[in-house]
Amino acid sequence: IAGNLDLDVFSVPSLPTPSTIPFGTVYQKLWAGFTALDSDPFQGVWSMSRSVTDYIRDQVKDAASSPREVPEGKSSSLPPSPSNRTSYLSDSPPPTSNSKEKRRVKPAPLTPRSKKTLPNTINEDSVEECLNGSRTLVASQFIEWSCKYFAQPVMVETSDSDVESPTHYQRAWRYSRNADLRREALEEQSRIGQSRTENQLFYTRTNIPPTTVKFHPYEPHLLAAYKDSFTIWDYQTQSKVIQVRGERGSSRRVTCLEYVNAHDNSLVATGTEDGAVRVWRPDGKLVTAWQALPPPQFNPNSIKHSFRSGTGTVCGVGVLAWDQSRLNFIVGGDSRTLKIWDANTELALEDIPTGADFAVTCISLDPTGGSKMCIGCSDGTVRLFDRRLRPHECRVMTYREHSSRIVSLALAHESGNLTLLSGSAAGDVRFSDTRKSTAELVSQTSHGQGLKAMACHAPGGIFACGSVSQISVYRWSGAPLHVIKLVHDWFPTKFGSMTGWTLAD
Repeated sequence: IAGNLDLDVFSVPSLPTPSTIPFGTVYQKLWAGFTALDSDPFQGVWSMSRSVTDYIRDQVKDAASSPREVPEGKSSSLPPSPSNRTSYLSDSPPPTSNSKEKRRVKPAPLTPRSKKTLPNTINEDSVEECLNGSRTLVASQFIEWSCKYFAQPVMVETSDSDVESPTHYQRAWRYSRNADLRREALEEQSRIGQSRTENQLFYTRTNIPPTTVKFHPYEPHLLAAYKDSFTIWDYQTQSKVIQVRGERGSSRRVTCLEYVNAHDNSLVATGTEDGAVRVWRPDGKLVTAWQALPPPQFNPNSIKHSFRSGTGTVCGVGVLAWDQSRLNFIVGGDSRTLKIWDANTELALEDIPTGADFAVTCISLDPTGGSKMCIGCSDGTVRLFDRRLRPHECRVMTYREHSSRIVSLALAHESGNLTLLSGSAAGDVRFSDTRKSTAELVSQTSHGQGLKAMACHAPGGIFACGSVSQISVYRWSGAPLHVIKLVHDWFPTKFGSMTGWTLAD
């Protein structure tokens, strides 16, 4: 059983390290840290940070608009005037004067004089006036939380080590149930070619078309994303489990979904347009979040990408893949690099160059937990990587047979060899042996209508393609199995344009 991702508490937001900030004063580094917190995924963090940065900006504007005042006691010195005194640089002693004319002069202390004297602008009175006359910018419960946290004993026995605890029994039951489900799935896979898919199990109508959908491997749950929110449906009871809505006033759109630790206490990971990855509990509680990719910004050079990828701006997290065996997230988008993040530490492990100038549209990992990984790009190329090599050397193969955007792809093991299946928006589906440098045409599925969506089921050796009016199911070799018409007597209503498509594991 793969390891579990332990994300039980909110993590500290990630800040840029001092080595990544250009050389400057300590105030510049503090300001860089505050501006980084302005785009933090947590609402409580960025709201507090923006209140501080907005206050500083207002103070700078007020200081720039107000006239400069010269402090009292500070005046410009005049040039030295000619002196009528007698010079005593000669060998003769100075003349004596009357005792009545003598003046007592206090000796000046011999202290080093600075080049420029600055007035003392900070004193106790000003601090007291500031505290009494203005409100506190930010407030938190950090001190109370720290006292509660450090008051707890350090060596605490976890419930996982207690074989008589309810948590241990629940986990053992889940593992046993998952093993039974996998055995049933193997039996159903052997009957794929003998049965037809004509029974509708679940149907629902939503106000907004979903952007992406995902099946839970073991629970009867369907995960769907709509704009800045996502919903979990139970397709057996035809009920809604939970709906998690985005923050008010936020325009971040959920672009990809992934189940984390699906074999145990599963979590939901979402990638959004603002470049952040968020991990949620099934009850809708946010577990952790961090900035996985830079926030979106307009890029004039990306206008050429709009003809292929459908966007003229940097779209943040475009694709997200979860590696259960390594507890890593692979994040891609309209960028020339893939970022691999450690989910436990929220640290970037490495950046892998894609070698393409176009956006990454899909990612597939080796289903057996191997080191191979492939990506599809909006220019129609499919690129294979071996993560055992260095980041700049791990791209081992590039397939250029497709002529349009890659809709979906999948890695699978067939007869002991790693194979790759990919489909493009033009409707061509190609099969390739990763040991070879070319891909063979398996099927032309769309017949001029274009491929709207595609999903691959590697264990069952089938893939399904969705066009405007129908869903076609094929074997891995390209042999057609059956066709599902989107307008039929046993469908409740006419279907609209297809936006998402997936197959249950």
